[in-house]
Amino acid sequence: MATAYNIPNEIELKSYLMMLFDGAGIGPGQAIDANTPGAVIGAFIDDNDVPVAACVCDIEFAAFAGCTLTMLPPGAAEDAVKDKHLEPMMLDNFNEVMNIFSRLFMNDKAPHLRLDKCYAVSEAPEAFVAIANSTEDRSNMEIDIPRYGKGNVSFVAI
Repeated sequence: MATAYNIPNEIELKSYLMMLFDGAGIGPGQAIDANTPGAVIGAFIDDNDVPVAACVCDIEFAAFAGCTLTMLPPGAAEDAVKDKHLEPMMLDNFNEVMNIFSRLFMNDKAPHLRLDKCYAVSEAPEAFVAIANSTEDRSNMEIDIPRYGKGNVSFVAI
């Protein structure tokens, strides 16, 4: 079943990454799902508050993106990866990245959606876990954030 939402490709994602992380690299990545240790889910809902999409990220991308936005040192991101835990400021910054990424799911044919919340996969509602584990309508990418490192992101919609 095809989704009503856009599943971003590398070109679409690259334009957003350049706004956020100057010099970021992008390429094919590993699928990240609810079974990935430390994964973080950007959970998206439609205008009726129904879960419709997820941006599922490994702890590396979540930590690196969360730190670089406010220039927290790379060592803080490395500690978060090691501990598989984002500090509150990192999570707030990661939330902002996911809010910006919401635009990637929409195009002139897609219905409106918005970020509901970001969850550690262990705390995510079942509806978002199911979306995260879907093997249809997804793209998997590796993102290299300069000075911080590489992480994987999966965009999934139902």
